[in-house]
Amino acid sequence: LSLHDALPISQTAKSALGDLQVHVATYATADGNVYLVSYTDFPAAATRADNRKTLFDGVRDGFKGRGAVAGEKDFQFGPDKLPGREGIVDKDKGKQRVKFRAVLRDNRLYQVAVIGTEGFVSGTDATAFLDSLELTK
Repeated sequence: LSLHDALPISQTAKSALGDLQVHVATYATADGNVYLVSYTDFPAAATRADNRKTLFDGVRDGFKGRGAVAGEKDFQFGPDKLPGREGIVDKDKGKQRVKFRAVLRDNRLYQVAVIGTEGFVSGTDATAFLDSLELTK
């Protein structure tokens, strides 16, 4: 999989914090499973330590929609121990699953996700994709 094959877009999202520029690239497989990577720059106040839970809850809720949270945990990412959250969401009465990781560095939120069948989301390709997130200086 190469994100060079992905469809990159940049769009403005309306939020309680104002308009946010969201940069997203997705790649859909022939059988309808999806790989996603994105980043969004937030106002500095929104990314302060005392607001991170709200920020990560918003990521989860965005993926969840009308679905159900199947699990989530906070973690520290990389050698700089950046704050992050990983979660699994079941959608469409269990017919679709989302597994995501969100990592915050300064005021930029990075997200990687896999969306599709439970077998795809828990498979080796999806896990390798999620594990491939690397933030360079």
